[in-house]
Amino acid sequence: DAEFTMRSAITDFNWKEDFQYYFSAGNTLKFGSKLNYHRFLPGEVSSSGDFPVNDTKLENKYALESALYISHEMKLFYFVSVNYGLRFSAFTQMGPGSVYSFDSFGNVIDTLSFDHIENIKTYYNLDPRVTLTFQLSDQSSVKTAYMRTHQYQHLLSNTTSATPIDLWVPS
Repeated sequence: DAEFTMRSAITDFNWKEDFQYYFSAGNTLKFGSKLNYHRFLPGEVSSSGDFPVNDTKLENKYALESALYISHEMKLFYFVSVNYGLRFSAFTQMGPGSVYSFDSFGNVIDTLSFDHIENIKTYYNLDPRVTLTFQLSDQSSVKTAYMRTHQYQHLLSNTTSATPIDLWVPS
């Protein structure tokens, strides 16, 4: 019996607080915060039996993601409402871990090592959003919206391999 296993995963620990303040009917303020601790297992390969593959595990990666947000929803007229807001987010990739620099041929030319919870790289972003809703009838409405978001986790896929390989990695 030969067995071959590939694995990639993310483990999250989350904390989130949401609040609402009602100024009046049709006028609501929402605000809150969140904090996520991510542990990434980018890739692990194991085999047993007569399978000709060496067991390999890529180095775990760690990150802390936080955000504060505020939004205001109000009814302008009986048929028009607007919802606008702003979200501030921060994403920090933390140690322990190593960061490699490569030359143009893909050879490692430098390695930076980071200790437990040491900051490797931090990204800060503002994400504005606005939605305008026109109520045409009790059953119909038309919405227009603008939103900017930032993504800090990425799924890398290799579609040229005989077996699908998907790896989760932080920014």
